[in-house]
Amino acid sequence: MESGFEKLEAHIGRAMDKIVDLRKQRDALSAKRSELESQMEQLQTQNLELQVELESVKESTVDREEFEDRKKEIETRVENLLTRFEALEIDGDDEA
Repeated sequence: MESGFEKLEAHIGRAMDKIVDLRKQRDALSAKRSELESQMEQLQTQNLELQVELESVKESTVDREEFEDRKKEIETRVENLLTRFEALEIDGDDEA
């Protein structure tokens, strides 16, 4: 039969084992936290880079749309000028 002192020693031994296990878990969690913080910083950097790239693409899209609008306007004006020129040629042929 165990004495009170032996029971206390056994209880303290289990408590010490538990403390050792908890310290190992703490260290593992601390290392994982550092790893995750590093990944988070990398992702934040990538996010900022992608936001800059997105803004650039948006600006390019606007520039492209403006270019297309201007192109259509020029094509319409050229078609109108050609139509007027053809009308002049037809009128000139009629007079000859």
